[in-house]
Amino acid sequence: MIDMEVKKIIGKEGYYIGEDGTVFKAMKPWHTSKGYLDIKLNGQHCGVHRLVGKHFIPNEQGKLEINHKDGNKDNNRYSNLEWMTRKENINHMYDELGYTPVRNNTECFLYKQEQCLGYFNTVKSACEHANQYYNVPLPSLSKNRYWKDFKIVKKV
Repeated sequence: MIDMEVKKIIGKEGYYIGEDGTVFKAMKPWHTSKGYLDIKLNGQHCGVHRLVGKHFIPNEQGKLEINHKDGNKDNNRYSNLEWMTRKENINHMYDELGYTPVRNNTECFLYKQEQCLGYFNTVKSACEHANQYYNVPLPSLSKNRYWKDFKIVKKV
């Protein structure tokens, strides 16, 4: 790893200069429909969490998935990420984060942050409402039960 001091270039937003004269440009990632931060490098889409995992977290067992320990897909610090199998990742979601499967015919509530936006007879209708009024991607909310500040909570 190169060890050098890097500073923001005054008056040039998103640009940095290293003490050796190397100029860097910060790239702004965006959210995928599944809520992950993504960036385009050499014409290919790359998940930021996967980039951090590949470069900062040893993977001696050859596991294929990167898990966000705290469940926050925006928290891509290496200390919050770990390599897992698909099964371990799903178990973590249910056992550690408290998720439960939500089926589309389940009565539920739609929340934005802590504000309840309404009661719905089906997950599908809650997702359609969020999509129509808040531009929330349908696949993310219906499959994962959450997207950014939005979440679906099943009626108990």
